[in-house]
Amino acid sequence: MSEEEGDGAETIPLSDLSPFRTDDDGDADDGDDVAEPPAARCLEGVRFPIETVEQLDQLERLVQTCEIARDRYIRLLRRLKTPNTSLSETYQQLFADRLLIHYNYDGISPKYNKRPLKTLLLFTDCMA
Repeated sequence: MSEEEGDGAETIPLSDLSPFRTDDDGDADDGDDVAEPPAARCLEGVRFPIETVEQLDQLERLVQTCEIARDRYIRLLRRLKTPNTSLSETYQQLFADRLLIHYNYDGISPKYNKRPLKTLLLFTDCMA
């Protein structure tokens, strides 16, 4: 995607952060790889920035139900949120603006029907 097509945010596959080898990690098998447990594949196909409510709901379900998914997401947050990056800059890499317009922290808005972020582990437990 070119800069003209989007906001310039990086597309990051979570499988890149795995301590386990996946089929996408390369085609050579040198025998030194750690065997990947089946649950380790629970984040395959998740790409950032998340653009739809459905994608966000899917990621939230993965983080709630799969410890490996939760750990991978937290590692991604730690990699992106450095002392030199703001939380806003980090969120822009993870979540598209067209998604976040549907949310605010507590879901309360006098004009618009917003969804609450404070109920999502992605924004609470994983950020701690």
